[in-house]
Amino acid sequence: MNSIKFWMFCKCFFLFLLFRVDTASKITAHNVREYCEAVTDTETYKCSKQIIHEIGENAFHELNINKLVIQDNQLRCVHEQAFCETTISRLLLSDNQLSVMPNVKCIGNFLEELDLEGNIITQVDERALQSLIVFRQLRLRNNALELIDYNALCNTALQHVILRDNNLTSTPNFSCIYHSITTIDMYNNAIHEIPPDSFKNVNVAELLHLGKNSLSNVTSLRHLIRSNAKVFLDSNNLTCFDLVSIYYLQ
Repeated sequence: MNSIKFWMFCKCFFLFLLFRVDTASKITAHNVREYCEAVTDTETYKCSKQIIHEIGENAFHELNINKLVIQDNQLRCVHEQAFCETTISRLLLSDNQLSVMPNVKCIGNFLEELDLEGNIITQVDERALQSLIVFRQLRLRNNALELIDYNALCNTALQHVILRDNNLTSTPNFSCIYHSITTIDMYNNAIHEIPPDSFKNVNVAELLHLGKNSLSNVTSLRHLIRSNAKVFLDSNNLTCFDLVSIYYLQ
């Protein structure tokens, strides 16, 4: 009889601990100050490492945040309204376990940088980033990206787009971004197609990296290859004649 009571006690205690861990791993408006603290100044907040699994609704609305850092955690779930009612301009969520893009449209008037490197995101849909009017940097390196909807980047002010080390097979539409782009990095994907309008009238100021893909035709990049930008096309299915013809033939 005593052994049964002891077993029941252990079971209940284990469930109690499990419940506490699950509760503690979710950031809410009530416990946010326990897991996120100001760094250097009151507008930069960094949240605890390795314990956060979830972010609840309006979790940060009482904090005056410019930069929010939740890196190197186990973050899997972000509430649709998690970042609403804030003025976050830099959102760093790298090295987590996110499989879908978090909703950032409610901070579209403020968000300038979104770092989602080192997650397991597979798709960027057409509505995820559109019309973020001051959006400058998108970092999605080392995810599981297979698709970026063709118009997903439209009506933004993107200058740096880092998409290297993914599984993309086609380039998104860069021609609908407001102004000139500084960097586009799509190194080490599986890109075999560049849609005709993808780079139409696009000006890349510094770097276009399409190395280590499966491209066999880069005619639509002629104006960029002939520009002052650094264009990398190494480790593709291109011949020397293909590249020479881009430079010298009309």
